[in-house]
Amino acid sequence: MSEPTPPTTQTSDGPTPAEQFSAITRRGNATLTQAREQWTGQAGEIGTAVRERAGHAWENPEHVLDAV
Repeated sequence: MSEPTPPTTQTSDGPTPAEQFSAITRRGNATLTQAREQWTGQAGEIGTAVRERAGHAWENPEHVLDAV
């Protein structure tokens, strides 16, 4: 009778599924963080522009009603 052969270990040529999932998660987090920062910056710019244009209207609500 022949001896049983030991299990062979496969060499991985690429990242494991866990490493791939981790990389996808990191890229997703980076993308969402960048999108949030861009949105926050643009919303701040819009808010500043609105306050500059309508700043006087906030002082007198009648001006707001007249403008509408």
